[in-house]
Amino acid sequence: EWSRGLGDVYKRQIEGLEHGDYDAVLTGGVDANMSASTFIKFCKIGALSATGTRPYGEGADGFVMGEGAALFLLKRLEDAEEAGDRIYAVIRGVGGASDGKGKGITAPNPVGQQLAVQRAWRNAGLAPSLGTYIEGHGTSTKVGDVVEVGSITDAFSGLDLPPASIPLGSVKSNIGHLKGAAGAAGMLKAVLALHHKTLPPSLGAERPNPNIDFASSPLVVNTELRDWDVPDGDVRSVGVSAFGFGGTNFHTVLEEYVPGRIRTHDTAAAVSVSAPVRSNQHGDVKAPLRGALVVGDADPNAVLARLKDVQADAEAGRAPSPAPPKEEDLTAAFRVAIDYGDADELAGRAAKAIAAIEADNPAAWRLLKNQGIFSGRGAPHQVAFLY
Repeated sequence: EWSRGLGDVYKRQIEGLEHGDYDAVLTGGVDANMSASTFIKFCKIGALSATGTRPYGEGADGFVMGEGAALFLLKRLEDAEEAGDRIYAVIRGVGGASDGKGKGITAPNPVGQQLAVQRAWRNAGLAPSLGTYIEGHGTSTKVGDVVEVGSITDAFSGLDLPPASIPLGSVKSNIGHLKGAAGAAGMLKAVLALHHKTLPPSLGAERPNPNIDFASSPLVVNTELRDWDVPDGDVRSVGVSAFGFGGTNFHTVLEEYVPGRIRTHDTAAAVSVSAPVRSNQHGDVKAPLRGALVVGDADPNAVLARLKDVQADAEAGRAPSPAPPKEEDLTAAFRVAIDYGDADELAGRAAKAIAAIEADNPAAWRLLKNQGIFSGRGAPHQVAFLY
């Protein structure tokens, strides 16, 4: 797993703590992979720098690899308080997003990064404000840093945050890129910054990257060790990003521990060094991004007739709203499933499914799978695990 994997692990562990599946979690990341093959692979994709790591700084041309480990003990907040544990920070929310259908395995997608950041702060029930710190992914690559700062800026748009009001940094400037432990290293840095109420410096960015539009962003690279001051009554909060190969993005919101600030016995408010204070504050259910049309019947001709009706509606600009398929369609003896984003796409794919049924050519369905068009016959297979 790369750094992105830590975010998904945290989400699963936090849910387990909230649901009472277990009472404590020991988690983190470890990386000791500095083999020759690792250097060769990163050199081949142009990710390594021959001169040094400088996230968000002028001349950024790649990262320097590092090794290390970071481990955390996670508990529900009320349990940690009752046990008298030393509490370093509270996790308020985690957000994730996948944008794997992009330009390539190493190409960052700003849409996915924005979604992860927005979801994390929304789930935390907090708004980014003055005094917030962002521990960025910050790989010091030519494209990655530019996309990341732009994505966070867009995610925070509409909040009227003054320019240069949110310090930004990357632990990769201090200890290198820990690869599989990169997310854990960034989180450890953020937790200790909260605990000591101190903003650590991010190195190599004394001259900001000229390709990053910092003038229009609330972010500014923190280049010196300084006290983390906030207005009276405010608490320190930090967002930690971990973005990985293949377009899987995670963002975690942490808050300093202030005794009595969070009423731990409120519903779903049990948090500790790890669990979020509560789930989505808005109570909304996120709608699917795409539609999944499933048409089924014992008679293929009946499926054919229904698909023709679907095609006609789609050609007229009407497509079903994304919704779960009906049980009778899913369990029918013959069924066709079509993935679609809008009416035009549905019309084109329905036409191809109709042609495949009329031709009665099993080979055609094998080709259509790559186009989001599927068919099934007989009893459906049982789904053991779906990710």
